[in-house]
Amino acid sequence: MRSKFEALVAKLFKKAKVKFKYEPFAVPYTIEAKYNPDFVVGDILIETKGHFTAIDRKKMKAVKDSNPDLDIRMWFMRDNYLTKAKKKKYSDWAKQHGFPYHVGDTFPKEWFKK
Repeated sequence: MRSKFEALVAKLFKKAKVKFKYEPFAVPYTIEAKYNPDFVVGDILIETKGHFTAIDRKKMKAVKDSNPDLDIRMWFMRDNYLTKAKKKKYSDWAKQHGFPYHVGDTFPKEWFKK
């Protein structure tokens, strides 16, 4: 059981002699949402982040997974750690998930060379 309350409910089922299964399968679901890029330059979508939360990361991964042909790039204010554990930085996440990225308050000239 994942919580004390779930364990209590299971105990009550057992006491009442009710047969049950605990988390016997997963039910897939989809949440439909829309993404508004911060900036668009030609066909490049640029998402800027000062603070890159777990919710932001989940959203950006879902946007990329749902739209693999879009050129989405991340522009981070700083290359902070994702968590207090200090194992992974924003740039590590971007690399892992295939997002081109830039860090800092300088213009990413390399993105716009022709």
